[in-house]
Order: sequence, then C-alpha cells, then structure tokens
Amino acid sequence: MRVLVVDDDEVLLEIIEKMLSELNLEIIKTTSGREAVKLYLKLKPDLVLMDIVIEELDSVQAVREIRKINSDAKIIILSSFDKPFLREFEKTGVHAVLKKPFRKNDLIETVKAII
Repeated sequence: MRVLVVDDDEVLLEIIEKMLSELNLEIIKTTSGREAVKLYLKLKPDLVLMDIVIEELDSVQAVREIRKINSDAKIIILSSFDKPFLREFEKTGVHAVLKKPFRKNDLIETVKAII
C-alpha cells in the first residue's frame, strides 16, 4: 500500500516515515500541496497524511483538488491547530484528524483503522 505524506517540515516527514515503517507501506513524501496533488494523480496512493501548514497550495485547497481526482480518497489531517480551525476540513470529508504532537501508536492505529 502507498501512503502520501505531506508536511512542510522535512524532519517530521522522516519521523513519520520511521513511525510507519513497521506497517511495510510505501511512503511518498512532499512538502508541497501542489506537488501532493500531482503525486496523488500520478501514483494513486491508498492514503494521504497531510499537515495543515504546507507550501505552495494550502492544505484545504490541496484536499479539495485530491477529492476532485478521487472523491473517496482516504485522508488524515495532521494538525497542531485547535478544533475551530479544523471545521473547514469537515466540509472536505477527511477521515480523521491527528493532533500534533501525536504518539507513534496513535498514528499507527489511525492509519490501520482507515486502510
């Protein structure tokens, strides 16, 4: 299975990849919302993990663009923001929101539940 991880923090991208390593997933990483949409279209990942703060294209718009490609796309939002800000994502139909900082077990269990 393929997972696309989108975060503006390259160190966190590496940490998330290591956290998910025990699930034997193919991890695709990018810091850019625009690149995330291109990668989604090209590689058709089974799951997207997306931070709220990303480069080039904001995360709400990136989620909407991915939804245009696949209305059933499985998406988990990673966020350090509080709930009021996250209401915008409720309209996009994301599957889950993980509040940063999250524990490895929380990430793994959320990913397992969705894929």
